[in-house]
Amino acid sequence: MSWVQNILGKPPWRSQPLIVAATVALLGTVLWVVPMAQGSEFPPVLVRLGLSFIGGFFVGWTFRKSVKIFLLLTAAAMVAIFVLQMTDVINLDWASMLNESHGGINWIRGQANLLKDVLVGYLPSGAAAITGIFIGARHR
Repeated sequence: MSWVQNILGKPPWRSQPLIVAATVALLGTVLWVVPMAQGSEFPPVLVRLGLSFIGGFFVGWTFRKSVKIFLLLTAAAMVAIFVLQMTDVINLDWASMLNESHGGINWIRGQANLLKDVLVGYLPSGAAAITGIFIGARHR
């Protein structure tokens, strides 16, 4: 097993929760489309729940894999900066870098609050998406 396969792990489409969510979305599509052809309506709740879970699952899975790669690249950059600073090739002003990072942290907090507001507006789909994110992030 190569280090790339170790980082990426098992393909997400082999996950049982993802297969169940796809089945729910497909069943919801059938229950939604067939009655429409006969003139009655069935709300597309199952479609929204299934697709929200699938979307959340892939967001969580991608986030987990991205974090692994990000941590690996960050560690390599930190080692390079440490070596370059010890050999007096570069000289960094850590105080100004810390001050600049606070603006980025505040922006991330604002975006997280906006995401929370959107998810609360679509609570059933949001709950399915959050569950999908959690399960996708745990998928190895």
